[in-house]
Amino acid sequence: MGCLRLFLAFAVVAAHTLRTSDTAFILPGNLAVKLFFVVSGFYMAMILAEKYNQPGWAGLRLFYSNRALRIYPLLWVIFTLELAASWFFPIALGTPWSKWPGLISWLYEHERLASIASLAAAQISGFGVDAVHLFSFDSIGSAFWYDGPIANGSVRGWSLMPMSHAWSISCELIFYLAAPFLIRHKTPVLMAAAVASMLIAPFIGRIANLPEFAEVASSFWAPLQFGYFILGILAYRLYRNPSWVKATKSPQIQTVITIGFACLMLFYGFWNRFSYTATLLLLFGFAALAIPVLFARSSPFHWDRALGNLSYPVYLIHITVIRSLELPQVKNFLGETYFGTLYHAGSVMILSVGLSWLLVKVLDQRIDDYRQRRLSLVLANRA
Repeated sequence: MGCLRLFLAFAVVAAHTLRTSDTAFILPGNLAVKLFFVVSGFYMAMILAEKYNQPGWAGLRLFYSNRALRIYPLLWVIFTLELAASWFFPIALGTPWSKWPGLISWLYEHERLASIASLAAAQISGFGVDAVHLFSFDSIGSAFWYDGPIANGSVRGWSLMPMSHAWSISCELIFYLAAPFLIRHKTPVLMAAAVASMLIAPFIGRIANLPEFAEVASSFWAPLQFGYFILGILAYRLYRNPSWVKATKSPQIQTVITIGFACLMLFYGFWNRFSYTATLLLLFGFAALAIPVLFARSSPFHWDRALGNLSYPVYLIHITVIRSLELPQVKNFLGETYFGTLYHAGSVMILSVGLSWLLVKVLDQRIDDYRQRRLSLVLANRA
């Protein structure tokens, strides 16, 4: 499972660095994030059922606080790094760090203080970054619902954020809030909720006649991502089902499921040429089958978990790494032909992994040890 999580993080890096022609066959970045949601649903269902199942508020309080300790320290460290870079590079090198500081200044010049405060609150709290993708700002800084390609000086809402890719973290935080209540429901109810989540976008697009808005919402807005998280909960129930365990006990069956899932991810573009809908259904269908198998096979290996622990910081920091390589001084040294190539993607992955390893060793591992001690203490008291 750790290898899968890191692979999904690399798929996002590839989507943000490679030319479109070079990613034609690889799993798209947006689907990699949605598979993250499936994996997250599996893990949340598992730990809520097996570790945080204390009665009353005690279990919920421990679950929520430990999830906050998992998400926020790294999020805030990378956010602080972005702020530091936006201050340091213009002063030291006379080079803008990215577009977002200038756009924030533009909002300030138009006295859109409420918009700036809302953007800052969303970025710091983690909540609402997904919703920012649903807005654009016109030439005088007024916000409006996204209604198609921007024009006449308008800008997309996400472009004003230091870490707009944290929209997935916003979704995860909402999933965490709902998870303890979702797992109480029976499988048919969860399946109905997943289907309902997927039907919201067509309703918005066709009945409300907002096709462009519906497309963006289906990609980023948390309520429309719940189906993937619920699929992960259902995958955990499959993992705990005795009939499923018996049916997949054969190594041959496990191998077929794993290879099928891997082929769909590695050659997604190839299969997608035949049928977009069928390929999508197969991808997530195989994900629900493969995740229980992968977890059962990989859980004994500490090295696999160590690789998986890198996925979150890699996802957070890779945009910062990309921006550092796009500084004019660095870009002139590397040359225009370097960008968009496998060398570009590979270097971003290597630098992101190196920085992530450092963050895990210095910060995240210590926080994780503290989280586990808190959980162990509660479990010991319960025993």
